[in-house]
Amino acid sequence: MPATYVMDLAGREIVAPVLGKGPSGNLGRWIGHMLKGRFTHEDITKAAPVPHEAAIGTAAQMFPARGQGIMGLRDRDVRVPAFALATHVA
Repeated sequence: MPATYVMDLAGREIVAPVLGKGPSGNLGRWIGHMLKGRFTHEDITKAAPVPHEAAIGTAAQMFPARGQGIMGLRDRDVRVPAFALATHVA
């Protein structure tokens, strides 16, 4: 559990400013919609926002299940896997 906190802290304070991209609330949004009975989305980024989705997403993490594909490359934004790699290295 301490490693997760260090990773989240490094992501927010070190990696996000360097890459210009922080962790998204997409996973939290997806989980929030599951609690309402909806389990799939064509594009989670276009789904209605869910209260506290960033906090929910911080508690759980999965790229393919959020609709971002292998290594989060569905949108062809290399900052997504770079963010994940950098925070895991930290």
